[in-house]
Amino acid sequence: MNKKATIFLTSGLGDNLLALPLLLELEAFADLYVVVNDPAYKRLFEKCLENAKISVYNGSLGSLAAILKDNFKNDYWLYPVGSCSRKTRLLNLISFADKKYGFTSLNSENTWQAEIGLDICLTPNLAKRAWQNNLRLLTLIDEKLPDPGRTWDYYSGILRERMIGKEYKNKEKSLFVHAGSRKYPGKLEELKRWPLEKYINVTRALLGKGLFDSVTYFVGPDDDNIEDYLKNKDAVKRIEVLKASALGEDLLLLAQKIASHSYFLGNDSGVAHLASVLGVPSTVIISGICEPSYVGQSGGRTKLVSFPVECGGCTVGISHEMALKFNCRFDNKCVKMITEDMVKESVLGNRNG
Repeated sequence: MNKKATIFLTSGLGDNLLALPLLLELEAFADLYVVVNDPAYKRLFEKCLENAKISVYNGSLGSLAAILKDNFKNDYWLYPVGSCSRKTRLLNLISFADKKYGFTSLNSENTWQAEIGLDICLTPNLAKRAWQNNLRLLTLIDEKLPDPGRTWDYYSGILRERMIGKEYKNKEKSLFVHAGSRKYPGKLEELKRWPLEKYINVTRALLGKGLFDSVTYFVGPDDDNIEDYLKNKDAVKRIEVLKASALGEDLLLLAQKIASHSYFLGNDSGVAHLASVLGVPSTVIISGICEPSYVGQSGGRTKLVSFPVECGGCTVGISHEMALKFNCRFDNKCVKMITEDMVKESVLGNRNG
């Protein structure tokens, strides 16, 4: 008889995607009930997980009642990296699951997790990717890790086929760019973003060298109005602007759009992680406020561009409330020192690799 496991994917898109290798392994011996925190995630994860039941927890009493009805006495409640938050505390306190396992926030010294009643709290190993850390939860259930030969690219191959189909083709010499925004809510997220003007300059150079024939700039709901920016800067032609509103915030449609391009360029974001899941060759610009070895995008065709600083990793594990108030004392040096040449060289080397 299969074990019954409830998995909470209640973080941002990137963290939630990094739990997918764990869920693919769990599929082999457990009935999965997956809780997501955004309706936009539901359809995407239904495609990724063929036999799992996906439910949305939005904090309402109705969604709470539905989750408890289906999961009241499941064998396991699991919280992958990033999902063990104050928003899910009430669920854990009133659950009668046999075992509740998850990852501690790195700066919490276990007090946060003790407060919401986990039976076992794992501390992430920053020398390993977050998705590799998530696989450690298997040892608490099945007492063994999966085949070490299963790389991110192994899981990516499975997920790409499930999301967009085996025969999906991309357009050669096409570049998909997600530059992010300086208007993104929260000071911390703003500090993760390389300047839009530098993206425009790099795009112009790559088109000028003939490395790409076309470019698509993806504009999320909180991103700068890039159309006005391009017009004012007289930047480049052969650019298509794709707005999230045109996709109805459908992440499967976004996945198809990304996969239809031969290369991805962007900041560290959920969209960049989606490109990594799809196996699209990528260059990702990652700031020093994170720990690249831990949160960075994965895959043999993904290259991270960063500038090492002594204060690197300064925000890993801080709470959402702290993130909103965070201020860098060094004028965001870790991002500002990343040059256009560093990014161009990464794209050129990775594309020819």
